[in-house]
Amino acid sequence: MRGSQSPLRGTARLLFAWTVLACASGAFAEEEAPPKVAEPMPRTGPAFELKRTLTNRGAIDQQTQTTVRAELLLSSVISLLRIDVPFVDKNNSFTSDPIDAGLGDLKTRVALAPMPIWGAPLTPYLDLVFPTGGDTRGAGKYQLVPGAESSIRLLSGDAPGLFFGPLAEQYITVAGDPARDSLYYLKFELKVEARWKHWSVNLNPKPVIDWTAGPSTAAVIDLEGAWIPSDHWRLWLKVGRRLWGSTLPSTYDTQAELGVRWTL
Repeated sequence: MRGSQSPLRGTARLLFAWTVLACASGAFAEEEAPPKVAEPMPRTGPAFELKRTLTNRGAIDQQTQTTVRAELLLSSVISLLRIDVPFVDKNNSFTSDPIDAGLGDLKTRVALAPMPIWGAPLTPYLDLVFPTGGDTRGAGKYQLVPGAESSIRLLSGDAPGLFFGPLAEQYITVAGDPARDSLYYLKFELKVEARWKHWSVNLNPKPVIDWTAGPSTAAVIDLEGAWIPSDHWRLWLKVGRRLWGSTLPSTYDTQAELGVRWTL
């Protein structure tokens, strides 16, 4: 089994990643400051997602599965409560049967309200992953995942709006099956998204640094198109493939995803 690393070192690396993310956010915000407009009130209430993900040669957290997500959007110090319930196919392939599936690893998130860092909003959050997927449908480990994300407008104007959405999160194994590999890696997302009133398109490179293997790196990239027929509905199709590296956590050879989101 690969040796686990100190959670304090992981936290320090994540704080460094957050600092880089915040500095980049501030640089973009200072370079292209859009005109001041009245910001809409944050939406509150429940939201639900259903998505079907087909994966070829993915890590244990990137399998062919159907995921149900429930969220509670709040306008307080805590801005989001979330739970993801995945149902992982027994035959992990593009042609597997979604009926022949079992429970994967449950994942929860608590996010704080966005805070301004050098003129850009930074949203810290904490994920907790539960090893409910057993030997074949999950990692077999409890995981603590501190993270942060932002959204920076790159161009002023309404059509299209161009946004940069960086994200950094550090996965740390805290308990679980001692016979399973410990997970200790840093994941980034570097999404660039163009938004119209009823459509959006984004390109999202996702590099990973695995501290238990050297360290070693790998990356995938996603291309997603979404249709937004109203304020309450969003439907999307996403395809992705490996950019470089071997099968580290959060990576795969190819992937396709179809999903729908409803917000009250």
